[in-house]
Amino acid sequence: MKLADLAVLAGVSTATVSRALAGHSSVNAQTRARIQALAQEHDVRPNQLARNLRLKSTGAIGLVLPLGHARTQHLTDPFFLTLLGLLADLLVERGYDILLSRVIPDGDDWLDRLVDSGRIDGLLLVGQSDQGAVIERVSQRYAPLVVWGAYRADQNHLTIGSDNVAGGRLAGRRMIDQGRSRLMFVGDP
Repeated sequence: MKLADLAVLAGVSTATVSRALAGHSSVNAQTRARIQALAQEHDVRPNQLARNLRLKSTGAIGLVLPLGHARTQHLTDPFFLTLLGLLADLLVERGYDILLSRVIPDGDDWLDRLVDSGRIDGLLLVGQSDQGAVIERVSQRYAPLVVWGAYRADQNHLTIGSDNVAGGRLAGRRMIDQGRSRLMFVGDP
């Protein structure tokens, strides 16, 4: 059954059915409830792809891990799992779907392909790897781009993250101030 068939059953226009199923306030509450009940009874669901085309929105945010220099990094890393889980929860609460990708850049156009795919409304890159030049170039034309990572002078894109060098310096200074003299760093430099 299509929306037009549901409109005939409800005695309203197809546009009214579409607005009612979208929960639009322009349809009075009783009519909206009646149409929604008929839709449920007849297992009618709006076509999300058609809706997205009409609204010029995908309803999806891309979460991408660009692994340029760190090709062996895995999504199962506890840091990534925690970060991605929290981001996914927040995005879903705001009504977005998530497109998760682990990308091993194979040229300078990997990010262009992602943002031009038509599959996302915005992109969150978790890490920059060695892809700073590519990210900066694409951010000049694609504004809904946020990078989790270090801020770099004169960058165009929005960055969220911390200064790892300063953080390491503060941690080391604190240990030295507490009398520790044999410090060791374990991790990715």
